[in-house]
Amino acid sequence: MADNFATEIKRALDFYNASSTGAPVAYVLLTGGSAKIQGLSKVIEDSLGLPTQLLNPFNSISYDPAVFTQEYLTNIAPIAAVPIGLALRAGTK
Repeated sequence: MADNFATEIKRALDFYNASSTGAPVAYVLLTGGSAKIQGLSKVIEDSLGLPTQLLNPFNSISYDPAVFTQEYLTNIAPIAAVPIGLALRAGTK
């Protein structure tokens, strides 16, 4: 499965590089439930030749360690990016 993801990401980046005048992609941030696939980050990094890591939306958010452990937040981080983004966006309205 990781190889399939890497192939699709490579195709998308090849399309972007061929059709965009914007800055080239310098690194890949993985998010979503599939980002938790064992070894996915390494497979994508090897396939693309770009640094790859899991996005952690909790890096700049303070929290009460008595309520949420660091282990828990690390575990749910890949699937929390969209809900956190929506909550932050709603908070500005």
